[in-house]
Amino acid sequence: MTNNIFSIVLFLVLISQGNPEWSVTITNKCPCIQKNVILNCTGFQSVERVNPSLLRVSRGGCLINAGQPIYGDAIKFKYAWNQQFPMKPISSDIFCS
Repeated sequence: MTNNIFSIVLFLVLISQGNPEWSVTITNKCPCIQKNVILNCTGFQSVERVNPSLLRVSRGGCLINAGQPIYGDAIKFKYAWNQQFPMKPISSDIFCS
């Protein structure tokens, strides 16, 4: 999988519980629908709850949008931790018509 299919942007937003709060926006730049998107999120932690339907952490990576299609609207969530976690695409299922 090439990393240029997705745009993953992290911004430092504010301080939450003594930690920086990071805003994450994931956009599918491919003209095709993508499902079961998994990002590398090794070591991911947050002092704030992240909606598990947007980001679910497992040993194999982070499942985005509960595996549902990503097309059109961006997936957005925030997390708070003392460092930014690099999130790179590992895999997805691509559906083109």
